[in-house]
Amino acid sequence: TTPDRYDEYSLYARYLSRLAHLDLDLALGGSRVSFSQRWPDHAGTLALASIAWHLDARNTLQLTGADQLADATANLTQSPELTSDQLTIPTIVVGRTVISPAVFRDRSVGLSYAYQGPRLGFTLSPYYTQLKQLNGIDLSQKGFGGVAGITYLLTPITLLSVDLGDQVTRYVSDYSQDHDHTAAVNLSRQLTPHWSWSVAFRHDQRHSSRPGFGYTENEVFAFLYYKR
Repeated sequence: TTPDRYDEYSLYARYLSRLAHLDLDLALGGSRVSFSQRWPDHAGTLALASIAWHLDARNTLQLTGADQLADATANLTQSPELTSDQLTIPTIVVGRTVISPAVFRDRSVGLSYAYQGPRLGFTLSPYYTQLKQLNGIDLSQKGFGGVAGITYLLTPITLLSVDLGDQVTRYVSDYSQDHDHTAAVNLSRQLTPHWSWSVAFRHDQRHSSRPGFGYTENEVFAFLYYKR
């Protein structure tokens, strides 16, 4: 038997509502994870909530919360209805995903404000998250931070966007701390009704109280996108 193998099961009900000024996306149920060796099985609530209040045609306030199981690949996938119809730089997630057999109880809450004008738009999203590792303690952590973004329509078919992210993460096992900074710039242009392109630059930097865990990383992305 593989020592780090585990099986996860979830059952939940989901409610969606789209009103003139209020959007609701609520899910409630339960999850269970069974480990092959060493660690006891864990069962608990699965609760997800997103409440968006459209103050007017240009301003939106959104509250999100989660109490769920999560593993190392949780932020690599998303529901089909949540995916973008435009290939751009990957969504800012401060820090990096480490592929490992760690399984967590994930509790998080976030608040975001968005403004979208004829050419200018911006968002501000503070959040708090708590991850409790169920098959160990090394990666249990608490974090808080925020993401700010601005978009500007240079021409009717050319969009420039800038995103900034900042997060502080504190680890439970050794009381160490990471401080992550992320910046991204994206330029996209619609060539035809079917074709578009996008180029982006992303900068990540981590300051850590653990020797050898800090880093600086720069990435460049280029996409050619076809839509039927």
